[in-house]
Amino acid sequence: MSTAHIVWLAFSALLTLIWLRRHGDITHAHTTIPELGGDDPTPPESDSPRVSIIIAAKDEESGVEECIRSLLAQKYDNLEIIVVNDRSEDRTGEILSALEREVRNSDTSTGRLRVKTITELPPGWFGKTHAVQCGADDATGDYLLFTDADCVFTSQNAVGVAVQYARKHKIDLLSVIPHVLVTCNAEAVIQPVASAVLMLWHHPHSVNDPDRKVAYANGAFMLFAKSAYERIGGHHSVKNFLCEDMHLARTIKTSNLRLFVTQNRDLYHTTMYHNLHQTCRGWTRIFQGGLHSKLRILLATLVLVVFSLGPWMLLVAAAIGAFRTGFAWPHNAILVASAAAAAAQQSVTLRLYPVMRRPANQSWLYPIGAVLTTAILINAMLKSFGIGQTHWQGTTYLGSDLAPDRT
Repeated sequence: MSTAHIVWLAFSALLTLIWLRRHGDITHAHTTIPELGGDDPTPPESDSPRVSIIIAAKDEESGVEECIRSLLAQKYDNLEIIVVNDRSEDRTGEILSALEREVRNSDTSTGRLRVKTITELPPGWFGKTHAVQCGADDATGDYLLFTDADCVFTSQNAVGVAVQYARKHKIDLLSVIPHVLVTCNAEAVIQPVASAVLMLWHHPHSVNDPDRKVAYANGAFMLFAKSAYERIGGHHSVKNFLCEDMHLARTIKTSNLRLFVTQNRDLYHTTMYHNLHQTCRGWTRIFQGGLHSKLRILLATLVLVVFSLGPWMLLVAAAIGAFRTGFAWPHNAILVASAAAAAAQQSVTLRLYPVMRRPANQSWLYPIGAVLTTAILINAMLKSFGIGQTHWQGTTYLGSDLAPDRT
C-alpha cells in the first residue's frame, strides 16, 4: 500500500469521525437551546410593560398588510406599532395609509398603529438602519421590538411570550430565530447549507454564554430593553452596516449587556427569497456582513469544501479507481472508507434537515447546496475585497466598506 493510499484512508476515517461527532452536537443543541412557543407564559395584563414594534417597509406591497394585521391581532394591550414607509415606489404607502385609517376608526385597536413616511436617505446612513432609527425615535415603549415587513406572527401571544421571557431572564436583547418559509427550489437547496455555515460560527450555545465573545442576532425578531438600546447608541452605532443585526449583537455583548437567542416553535415565520438570483444575492450579503472578516469568509469556504464536498469527491474518485482495477486491494478498501465518510455525512443531514424544518428526503440535496454555497462564499470574499457591487433593497453599495452609491 502506497503512502498516498494510507493518507487517503486516514483522511476518509477522519471525515467519518468528524461527521459522526456532529450527531452529538445536534442532540446537545436540541436539549440545551430554549424554544419559545405560543403556549408559553405571558405577563399578566396588570404588569405588561409598554412595547413598541418598529418595522421598516420599502417596496413591501406583497406582504406588508399580512404582517401588520398579524401584529394588530396580538393579545397584548400595552402595544404600539410604528411602520416606517421608507421611500417606497410601489403600493406600500397606499396600503399602510388604508390600514392606519382602518385602525383609527376601530374601537378595539385605537392608537395601536402609526405610519411614518421617509422621502430621503441622509448621507452616511443605509436605508433600513435609518428607517428603524426614525421609528425608534418616536417609540414610547419600555421594550423595542424590531421585525421585518415580510414576517407574519402566527401566534397571538408572540409578543407577550417574548417579553415575559426577556424580563424573567433579565435579557437586554432577545432574538428569536425565524421559521423560514421556502418558496423556491433554489432556496430549498441553498438555505439549509448556508444556515449551517452561519451557525458554525455563531452557535446559539456560544452566543448565549456571556463569557464568550460570539454574538448573533436575527433582524426578523430583535426585542431590546429600551435602556440597553439607548446605552449602545441605537442604530446610530450601526448606521452604515448592511447586517446591522449582527453588529448590534456584537455591540450588546461588548457593552457587557445580556444577549440571548432562542428557537421559535410557532411564534412567527418569514419569507426570505423567491428565486435563485435573490437567494444568492441575499446570502452573499449575509456572509459578507455576518462573518465580519475576510479571514472568516475564507475559513468558512475551506471548511465547506473540505468537510462537506470532500467525502463525495473522495467517493467518486475511489469508485473510479476501484472500477478500473477490478476492485482489487487496496482500492476496494479505499472505496469502503470513502463511502463511510459520505454515509456519515448523510446520516447527520437526515437529522439536521428536520431540525431546520425541511423534509428529511431533501437532505440528499446537501452536496448540491454545498457547491452553490461555496460559490456564494467566494462571491462574498470577492466583494469583501471591493470587487463587484452589493445590491440590496433598491440601493447599490460599492467597495469593501460597502459605501452607498448615491448616483
